[in-house]
Amino acid sequence: MVLNLSSSPIEVVAIEHIPAIMASAAEQQQQQQQTTLEFYQAMADFENRFPQMDDDVIEAVLRSNQGAVDTTGHQLLYPNLIRLPRS
Repeated sequence: MVLNLSSSPIEVVAIEHIPAIMASAAEQQQQQQQTTLEFYQAMADFENRFPQMDDDVIEAVLRSNQGAVDTTGHQLLYPNLIRLPRS
């Protein structure tokens, strides 16, 4: 049910749906944890996989992806797709 009390609608959720919503949020968090390694372990893994690449580049790409190793790996494999902010 959506109540329109002002210009922005408010969604009302039945109390019996709250456990399912919380479970969904927990599942999303677990999925994110599965694809995000602890930072230093991820750095070590990427340094081993890309020994010719500068560590600062690896770190910048990993940080720009908030530790998402899948995205970082793809960007390191295809460096022409890397878009680093200019300083």
